[in-house]
Amino acid sequence: MRRLRLMLVISSSSMGGGELMFQLLAQYLDQNRVALSLVTPPAEDVRLIAQERGARYIPLDVPRRLTLRTIRALRDAIREVAPDIIHTQFFHADLLAWLATRGWSRRPLLLTTICGINYHWEVQPLTRKARYWISSRLYRGIYRSFDG
Repeated sequence: MRRLRLMLVISSSSMGGGELMFQLLAQYLDQNRVALSLVTPPAEDVRLIAQERGARYIPLDVPRRLTLRTIRALRDAIREVAPDIIHTQFFHADLLAWLATRGWSRRPLLLTTICGINYHWEVQPLTRKARYWISSRLYRGIYRSFDG
């Protein structure tokens, strides 16, 4: 049985909830069923997890403003690995993977975990509602295009 080729992509290497979930996925996915590639800004702890798990580690600098260089680097990594599924975390990684695979006739399945939209309406309610409204429209546009 061929192992599923999965590429996990995250745009942050600091430690928070999304980054922890990324690391837990990398540590506990079944190695016998999944050929794993980890794409993250340079992070020694992720490199060690990849080494321990026999996964491919691809360090990728993800600046706050996405550049053509970053998009091309991810596009090259995707072509080389040829994943069946790309799983992204955080909006920059979502957008980066979407841009890197635009125009392909056979595109990997793009999946995401949405993290970090703030739902605490009681604090600065107008600002937060406006931020949520804008974010939700951006997310909707990107994620609907994941389908094709």
